[in-house]
Amino acid sequence: MWWPLLVLAWASPLVAGTQLVVAASEIAATRFGEGDLDGDGQGELVVGGRVGPFRPVTDAQEGRRARIEVQVYQRGQLQTIAALDELPVVADIAVADIDGDDRAEILAIGWHRLWTLRLERGKLVVAGEQVLAAGRLVRVAAADLDGDGRAEVILAERRQTPGAEVVVTTLGVYRYGGQWQEVSRLDLDGDVGDLCLGQVAGRPSLALELGTEEIGGLVQTYAFDGLVPRWRADQQLTRDHIRALNLDLRSLAGRALLVVGDIAGSVALLQPLGGRWVGTTTVAAPPGPLRGLHLTQLFDAEGVQLLGASGLRGAVWMADGF
Repeated sequence: MWWPLLVLAWASPLVAGTQLVVAASEIAATRFGEGDLDGDGQGELVVGGRVGPFRPVTDAQEGRRARIEVQVYQRGQLQTIAALDELPVVADIAVADIDGDDRAEILAIGWHRLWTLRLERGKLVVAGEQVLAAGRLVRVAAADLDGDGRAEVILAERRQTPGAEVVVTTLGVYRYGGQWQEVSRLDLDGDVGDLCLGQVAGRPSLALELGTEEIGGLVQTYAFDGLVPRWRADQQLTRDHIRALNLDLRSLAGRALLVVGDIAGSVALLQPLGGRWVGTTTVAAPPGPLRGLHLTQLFDAEGVQLLGASGLRGAVWMADGF
């Protein structure tokens, strides 16, 4: 299946040199990942999430159809080369090599479960499923934290005791050895809107957004002592303390870059400077709820591109020129 990329002119002001690229998708609540799934040295884009609108009355348990797609960029188009519709729900995805075989796996979470998917002979297959939470898993990120060639996984589990006013989010660090084993955990008072792992100053770092139901935008940065996250800094990165439910942290083109998208659709690209995140670029996303953000060099290895998903129909856009 081929999705044509259309360059559109939006009314919202953009940074000079930035264009938006839109691809049609049936995935409405899009999350992104990227990695070399087949071991050919070239990364593939992974897109996953809910199919169709969320209906909280009829879907009280979030029972609905979800989809994960593997896409490659060729001749100006995104081509879907594999897809899976077997999972009932996909709240988030990550892509990383968890077993050191130089082929990345897709990690998908939903409800209390973590699914492991592999690309085998051009098809996506479910290679594992494990219940890892008593609460609800809301976010997942993966990276090699200790340099052994195998990625660890961080899961954000949302827990709320009946009658309690504050949500508690547990961050669990897991290592794979045939089964997932928890190696460290950290409890946070508040709701984690998103989390991401990346390299800052050559070391693995974790960034997450912490808030409550309506107030947030506080981004916490953590370094790692072995496989244990250690708090480094807090920084308010949204205006009026609104929530930021979409983050990504990657080291691209020789720079560590953090992208933060708030619920009003404002997207900021930042770099570390003197222990703080400093804004370099602001992108006005297309109208509609912001669903996902992903920094990449998939479209041009010489520059940095930002993929995002906005609106209720799963439109995917691209901004570049950073």
